[in-house]
Amino acid sequence: MNNGKTKFRNTALLMQKALFQLLNKKDFSEISVAEICKGAGVNRSTFYSHYQNTFDLLKEAVDNSISDFYLELGSLGENPNIIQTDGDFFVSQKYLFPYLKFIKKNKLMFKAYNSNVHLFPINDFDEKLIKNVFTPICRKNGVSDDGIIRYMSKYFLAGITAIVAEWVKNDCKDDIRFVAEVIIFCVRPRKQ
Repeated sequence: MNNGKTKFRNTALLMQKALFQLLNKKDFSEISVAEICKGAGVNRSTFYSHYQNTFDLLKEAVDNSISDFYLELGSLGENPNIIQTDGDFFVSQKYLFPYLKFIKKNKLMFKAYNSNVHLFPINDFDEKLIKNVFTPICRKNGVSDDGIIRYMSKYFLAGITAIVAEWVKNDCKDDIRFVAEVIIFCVRPRKQ
């Protein structure tokens, strides 16, 4: 990476850090570009050379955090998919515990994201999960119709997302083991 790209990325990281610090003090909807710029030590034109608005900054911060999380899992020699087969389950505690710990550690960011999820474009993460995780698992469990697999996958993803969003909304007060057990209980594959 050349110096210009490195400086651009470092400035973006400063603004993301400022956003996280502000999220510790107030709701995302109350945070202004001016506050982010002040916290990051940059001017407004610098902010707008990176982002169109605070939602773009939040989206990039969430995406970067999730990428860092997957890199961390990968560095531990793990497959970075959080959903894996484990006996009869789509989701195993082996992958849920680090995922839920990560969510809890970043709960303010995810609270802001969950409150504004309707403003963010759908990313290709769901499509990768459907292609690389759900489809092979469904086929292994006797489901061969691509249409059914697609709907089942969306159902499972929506359910897991809803459980995690509810947990975050409640300040991650429930124990991680309990939340993992709830997810596993809800996501049992059934043969056709």
